[in-house]
Amino acid sequence: ERMLIMKRTIVFIIATIFTLGLFAQSNTTVTTTIQGDGYSYIKETKKSRLVRLYNKENEYANVPLVYKDTGSSPDYDLQESRVEDDDWTSWRSENIVNSVLRRNHKQLVLGHKLGIGIYVDSATGKVIGVDFRFLETSPLAEVPITVFREIELRMKDEIHFTLTDTGRQYNYLYFGWIQVIE
Repeated sequence: ERMLIMKRTIVFIIATIFTLGLFAQSNTTVTTTIQGDGYSYIKETKKSRLVRLYNKENEYANVPLVYKDTGSSPDYDLQESRVEDDDWTSWRSENIVNSVLRRNHKQLVLGHKLGIGIYVDSATGKVIGVDFRFLETSPLAEVPITVFREIELRMKDEIHFTLTDTGRQYNYLYFGWIQVIE
């Protein structure tokens, strides 16, 4: 009987360790650095196989959006606009992504979804960072880092916003969308 209790105890301990190991891995993110010519990108891959790719120099990539004066998080009241209405930034941003990917890898990525996020300086309205999100199993995972770098540089050079007084209250602004590559 003592031997049976010891066996059950050992099985229980092994099962507990195994279960805790699985639970701990459910939110695991594997982070790697990809070197380019004079730049580095961070690639975060979650257990769900969602990849987030961003320039290592993006100082806001993992910083919460807060009010500058209080440090408190916004309530995301969508009634108050953070930027002036315009009729070109959305179209132009999508056009940059499509044209760069089309020129370099049209057949590979056509029809696939790419998440794009842009970080905007709350003092100037200029794009100061870009991140990309896609599934690790997507053909977008095969696109060279130089292509993502070109998209980032063009966004920083060609896209800007006119901020409202509300928009200027934050440490930065973030706008994101999911785009089907055309």
